[in-house]
Amino acid sequence: MAPIYLRVAVDGQRAELTTGREYDPVKWNNKSGRAVGNMEDIKSFNAFLDNLQARVYETHRYLSENDKLISSETLKNRMLEKVEKPRMLLEIFLDHNNIFSCPVILSGQ
Repeated sequence: MAPIYLRVAVDGQRAELTTGREYDPVKWNNKSGRAVGNMEDIKSFNAFLDNLQARVYETHRYLSENDKLISSETLKNRMLEKVEKPRMLLEIFLDHNNIFSCPVILSGQ
C-alpha cells in the first residue's frame, strides 16, 4: 500500500498534502490518477478522489471571488482550514509601540 497525496500547483509552485488514504500501486493508473477496476470499493475510492478534486476547485473559486491571493500554499492552507487572520501594518506598529513605550519612572524627582 502506498499513501495518496494531493498535489496543487500554481504558477510552477507546488504544495502537497496527505489525503489520509492508501492504495495498492499495482491497481493504480498514473495517467488518470485514479484506481483501476469496477468493484464497489474502487468506485468508492475514486468518488473520494473526485470529491477531493471538487474541493480544490471550490477553494480556488472561493479565493478568486473574494479577491484573495491564489497560490499553492493558500490553496493548501484553505483546504486544511489553516486560515490566518491577516494583520495590517498599522496594527503591527501599534503592538510594537505598546510593548516598547512603557513609561520610565525616575527616582529622586
